[in-house]
Amino acid sequence: MRKLILVCLGLLITSCAWADGTGAKRAESAVTSTDVITIPAGGTMLNYSKAFPVNEVSAGTIGVMYRRSSSSGTVSITFEQSYKRPDTEGTTDTAYLATNINTSISDSDWRLFTVDTVVMQYGRFRVQGLSAADNTTAVQIKIVK
Repeated sequence: MRKLILVCLGLLITSCAWADGTGAKRAESAVTSTDVITIPAGGTMLNYSKAFPVNEVSAGTIGVMYRRSSSSGTVSITFEQSYKRPDTEGTTDTAYLATNINTSISDSDWRLFTVDTVVMQYGRFRVQGLSAADNTTAVQIKIVK
C-alpha cells in the first residue's frame, strides 16, 4: 500500500511540472510527517507539514496553492521557516518562525498565495482547524518553486 501511495505521489508531482520563459518551475505537494498529501485539520486539530528545503527558491519567494480537500469547516494555514529541520517532524519547534499566510479556508476551491520573504533554509506549513471544522476536515498544499 505504501508503494502505491509513493508511486501516486510521484506521478502527481511530475504531472504538475511546467516551464516558463525564465526556466523550469515545479509544484510539489506538502506532506505530513508520514508522507500523506492531505493534512488533517479536524475540530481544532493542529498539524505540521514535513519540512522542505527552500534555499533554492528564486528571489526569496515561494508560490503556494492550497485548498480544503474534504469535509466542512474553516482551516488556518501559516508558513514557518527555520535554519534547520525540526527535531521531530510534525511537532512544534521553537526554531521555526511564522510567516502568516493570514488565510482561512472555508471551501474546496484552489487558492494562491505568495510567501515573499523566504530567508532561511527550511520551510513547513502549520495547519489548524478552527471552530466548526468537521473531524474529517483536511487540506492540500502545493509549493511552486
